[in-house]
Amino acid sequence: MNRASKLICEFVGTFALCFIGGAGAISAKAAGASDGVTLLTAALAHGLILFVAVAAVIKVSGAHFNPAVTIAMWFNKRIDSAEAIRYLIVQFAAALAAGGLLDLMAIYGGSSDAWTEAANAMALGNPTFDSAHLALPAVIGVEMILTFILVFVIWGAAVDQRNGGHNAALAIGLVVAANILAAGGITGASMNPARSFGPGLIAYVMPGDYLPDFWTLQVAYFVGPILGALAAGIIYEKFILPPGEGHSPI
Repeated sequence: MNRASKLICEFVGTFALCFIGGAGAISAKAAGASDGVTLLTAALAHGLILFVAVAAVIKVSGAHFNPAVTIAMWFNKRIDSAEAIRYLIVQFAAALAAGGLLDLMAIYGGSSDAWTEAANAMALGNPTFDSAHLALPAVIGVEMILTFILVFVIWGAAVDQRNGGHNAALAIGLVVAANILAAGGITGASMNPARSFGPGLIAYVMPGDYLPDFWTLQVAYFVGPILGALAAGIIYEKFILPPGEGHSPI
């Protein structure tokens, strides 16, 4: 598989995840949905787009769409360092592009106070937590657990050859949706550093004091997911995969 095709797939998949997931939350709120309905909409939007995106390109790029997944794959020697770096660059670029377009979508959505509405929508569509009620270590712990579950499912459904990979896309989409339903109202259920950084940075630099805790958020959404992904990959590789098996090109 040539390098360009892999990077294009990683860009499109990461962009789709960030844009459709964020747009789901923005659209639900714009339609006057309650917080509970907005959470359900965000969970479904993320889960469904991930399902179809993984199904579309898993045989090409491995469908990482997530720096934490890429780092876990690299740590377990499933991709080399150069490819991992290229994947990370493309994933963050895609997330920033998605954040920029979400910004435009919110601004031109017909609001009377476009910038304020856009900033509020961007904050809504980006994983956040209330630092006044939830300590940073707790957020890191929750994000670590959620990402551990996600990456454990990725290893079991997509990497382990005994499962054949037939239901990998559905399993990955469902676990993301379930995790958002479980903790989206607490930490935002990011599980993905690019997903938090791209749209979050766009909201942070918009006029006004929106997402003032942006850099604190990034600590939680980088450290938690990366630690969780590493733990899941190591445990599955060392204790579940039979020796010499499961080395699919993901």
